[in-house]
Amino acid sequence: MNTSRLSELERRFRMLEAERERINRILAVAVGLVPSAVEEDGHLDRILVRAADRARSLIKIGAWTCLLFSEDGMDLSRVAGQEGEVDFDAALAEMSSDGTLAWALTHPNPMFMSLPQGSFLVSALSTPSKILGVFMASLEERPEEIPEIGVAFFRTLMSYTAISIENQMRLEEVRSLNGQLKENVERLEETKRALEEANRLKDAFLAHIGHEIRNPLGGMMGLLRTTLGAELPPPVAHRMEVLLRECETLNSLLDDLLDYSKLEAGRLDITAIPFSPQALLEELASTFSVRAQDRGLEFRFFTDALPDRIMGDPRRLRQILVNLLSNSLKFTRKGHVSLSGWGGEGRVYFAVEDSGLGMGDQEMGRLFVPFSGSSSGAGLGLYLSKELANRMGGDITVRSRPGYGTVFTLDLPVRQEEGTGCPLDGLRALVLDDNNTSLSAACGVLRECGVQAVGAQSVQEALEEAEDGKFDFVLMDLNLPGGDGLSAMHRLHEALGCRVVGLTAGVSPDVEEAFLREGMLKVLRKPLDVMELAWALKHREAPQRNLQTDLLETFRADMARLEDVMLKAFREGDQDLFLKSLHEFKGAALSFGQWRGSGGASFRVPMGVGGRFGGVEFPQGMRLLVADDNPSTREGILRIFSNRGIRVLTASTGEEALEVLLKGEVDVALVDYMMPHIGGVEVIRRLREEEQCSERYTYVIMITVKDTKEDLVLAMASGADDYVVKPFDPDDLTLRVLSGTRVMEVQRKLRFMARHDQLTGLLNRRAVIEMEEREMARSVREGGSLSVAMMDIDRFKAINDTYGHLAGDQVLREVARRVGSKLRVYDVVGRYGGEEFLLILPGASLGDAKRLCERMRSAIGSEPVLYDGLQIPVTASFGVAEFVPQLTVDQLNNLADQALYLAKASGRDAVRALGAD
Repeated sequence: MNTSRLSELERRFRMLEAERERINRILAVAVGLVPSAVEEDGHLDRILVRAADRARSLIKIGAWTCLLFSEDGMDLSRVAGQEGEVDFDAALAEMSSDGTLAWALTHPNPMFMSLPQGSFLVSALSTPSKILGVFMASLEERPEEIPEIGVAFFRTLMSYTAISIENQMRLEEVRSLNGQLKENVERLEETKRALEEANRLKDAFLAHIGHEIRNPLGGMMGLLRTTLGAELPPPVAHRMEVLLRECETLNSLLDDLLDYSKLEAGRLDITAIPFSPQALLEELASTFSVRAQDRGLEFRFFTDALPDRIMGDPRRLRQILVNLLSNSLKFTRKGHVSLSGWGGEGRVYFAVEDSGLGMGDQEMGRLFVPFSGSSSGAGLGLYLSKELANRMGGDITVRSRPGYGTVFTLDLPVRQEEGTGCPLDGLRALVLDDNNTSLSAACGVLRECGVQAVGAQSVQEALEEAEDGKFDFVLMDLNLPGGDGLSAMHRLHEALGCRVVGLTAGVSPDVEEAFLREGMLKVLRKPLDVMELAWALKHREAPQRNLQTDLLETFRADMARLEDVMLKAFREGDQDLFLKSLHEFKGAALSFGQWRGSGGASFRVPMGVGGRFGGVEFPQGMRLLVADDNPSTREGILRIFSNRGIRVLTASTGEEALEVLLKGEVDVALVDYMMPHIGGVEVIRRLREEEQCSERYTYVIMITVKDTKEDLVLAMASGADDYVVKPFDPDDLTLRVLSGTRVMEVQRKLRFMARHDQLTGLLNRRAVIEMEEREMARSVREGGSLSVAMMDIDRFKAINDTYGHLAGDQVLREVARRVGSKLRVYDVVGRYGGEEFLLILPGASLGDAKRLCERMRSAIGSEPVLYDGLQIPVTASFGVAEFVPQLTVDQLNNLADQALYLAKASGRDAVRALGAD
């Protein structure tokens, strides 16, 4: 072996030995590479300094810097770094201008870049749900010299560093929010105490004043009525009547003030008792007909189809009608006042009409505002009337015109009683109470209502009575000897199969809840209220068709279908079909078992989401795709999201899902791992290929029952953003979709930034060349014409030198706008670099393209660009080339560039064209 050959082998051996030693050092460092989830001394700069020190053990880097996004995701700010003499600002500006920085932020692997400022390593700091910022360092070795294992561990280091940063930011945010929350709670508690004290003092004051005023007022009214009963001279009698009416007005005002106070404090109660609306109206008609006659008015009264008895609050209804009638009498000088009532389906209506002064729109607008009466009075009566009507489930409306009177209409829902007899008449009841007095009292009350009541003082006695006859319901005391109330309820229900109502003088809420949870219909308080009992028995919640029923039916249909398919596959030896059906069977069973195991609660729409995020809701009009071949899963997810302002689309096969996704009409997609023909992994892979050269981004959550590590890695590698494993928790799924909408929005913003020039808003060089390549491929495939044009702003350097760079930026923006105004809807323009633009003109021959560019040239030079009071003359030159199939994109652009050179050489402000030959 000659000497030179031996020397070469020794040199290569030393290189391999050095490489091996470096890899061993990297592996040794990698053992302690991963930082803790939350650093103990938790400042972001310390986390990043440690990350940079670890990175130097993997890749030879020098100076470094780290920038994080602001909360709105639009600005980057430096948070840490050891920059030395490296001009990172200039490097970042260079990468931002050509879209490289935005491109790097959307890719998981670090990028190695050669810039005028030097060689750099650029890596995104991102978690699965959020892009936090960028880590940038100067390289002290050539990229090709870096071992692949070093790059792999560096990527892992950046991922865990991002997680540490995000956790630390969340921790700091939680600490800040906890501090704010504590301060807010203390402030609110102090405010609450002050308000409660103010309300207490106000109520005490009103009660005291009410008592002090009512006593002399009542005495005055009594004396006046007594005096008016005697024979008095007409003038004196008239003055006494006026005085009595004023006292009654003052008394009514006092009542209104007290009710207003209760209303504001939330203590104005509405009761529900049976009463006759006809009788109430007749009583009011009798009273107000006399008052109307005293004022020389005609009083009209009629009713039609009113129910005999309804459940409601007759005292509050009387108060409303008295206010309305008093108001009509007050403002009617001649003519009539009428009171009417009629019934409808589930509602009753009352109207008070007069021929008085009437009102205009402005007066009606403040009619129901407190302390703003339209003409006189305190303005509380009508406000209270409307509030009472609303609390009773109804409303008051008004129609009026000046000079034509007024009509008030009160509309109330009713719970109508059937007939005038007791609603329990004819029922049989078993009453269980160990106290003889209580038992006798309850049985006596029931018998007065026509109930055949049988009493028992022990469970055994009640069971013996159950053997002798059938009962409609059981009324039992909860406080039975030995504390065996629950056991007694179960035994009686099993023996009789009827409803069980509890009766108690008082038990704790936990005990009451236990009886209700175990199936008791209602717990009533002693003494027994027959109407309350009747209401509980009559309006017991009937079984309703709900999600549980729907899913059960869907699940049964799935099982019947899958059973047939699995038997067929087994008989025919079709292993693939059998395994696929088994997977679907497992998915359906897990979905069904999820809600069954929690009483159906798991598929309720989570009520706490909005509150947890401070009222944040899903974006209105958001589009969600649910792609799963299992009907049970589709139905369950559809129910979760159907009432949240989301448009939900469904697909049962991979083909259907892909068709919907490729249309770009979906924001978030839930895709099943295994579907017929095209599985979820392939669906997502094709989607990501299509989205690669577009600004569209769909957030994809994989749904799977295959929770092995290999399957999940395969799912995420295909392009999925997240995954859920059946059986999934609906609350968790809802939050994942909500998080996905935010990630989707950020991704779309980043993709826009990565593809557009920040100054002009046009496509950047990389994006416009991608569009050019796609149009070239389309032209080859479909045989259509295609031309491109290079455009350059004439004497742009002179514009910058004369007017300044800000003026030059304004010229670029205005020229881009003028060019865009002359493009056809399918033409594309992008900023190629500096003052140069590339235009893509599909369907245009060389002559067509030349004419289009002439129009653009004329529009650009038609008038100067205005900037800061200056008028800057601007012209542009165009070079046009026509595409033929044998040309590459570089060749086509070079041809257009040659034509542009000819246009410049001819004196600028010109259009020149060259063919491929």
